[in-house]
Amino acid sequence: MAEQILEMVTRMNEASKLWMTTDLNNPGEFEINDKVVNWLPTMGEAAFFEDTLTTTASVGQGTVPANGTFEFDSNKGIYNIDIDVLASTVQLPQGGVTQEGTTQIDRTRAVKDDRTGKVSPEHEIIPIPKTLVPYTTFVLPEIPGLLMKGKLHHAVPQPVKYVDDSTKNEIQFDSGWIAPNAKGNTSGGPYSHLPEPENLKVNVFYRLQRFR
Repeated sequence: MAEQILEMVTRMNEASKLWMTTDLNNPGEFEINDKVVNWLPTMGEAAFFEDTLTTTASVGQGTVPANGTFEFDSNKGIYNIDIDVLASTVQLPQGGVTQEGTTQIDRTRAVKDDRTGKVSPEHEIIPIPKTLVPYTTFVLPEIPGLLMKGKLHHAVPQPVKYVDDSTKNEIQFDSGWIAPNAKGNTSGGPYSHLPEPENLKVNVFYRLQRFR
């Protein structure tokens, strides 16, 4: 009887210990530093060519709040999470990604527009004005059963695997690189504007820590 009571008290103590996302009060930092280069060659009559090279750079950084809940079943040894990672929760002074770039045009020779009289030189570089793209316009990739509508949640509860079995204070999850919902890669999909949307991969990583 004494052993049964001790076991019951132990389970109650385990259930009363709080779990939360690591660094809940110190939101995760992120950085965007991306460059896209598009080259469009054009051949005309009499061996005339006009090649266009467009380079666009996107730069941004900030933090994402770690808002979420955690469910833990010590009897079954499983857990689940609900963590919001919506783009609209991104906290930045400027509120978005800065984009700017250049368009470089190379021609066989200078060309004059008969209608306007404007002469386009053999070589020219046209700057692309700096713009601010709000984070609210960004679309998060979706991974069925894990990341949907800006929320992390396992369709199937995960088995508890501690980082250190001796302390049992931390649970860590790493999905590895996964291709998101294929519908987003099709024409008109949220990722179709990317140079190679079919090669898009997403990695989801989080760590949960228990505070005694």
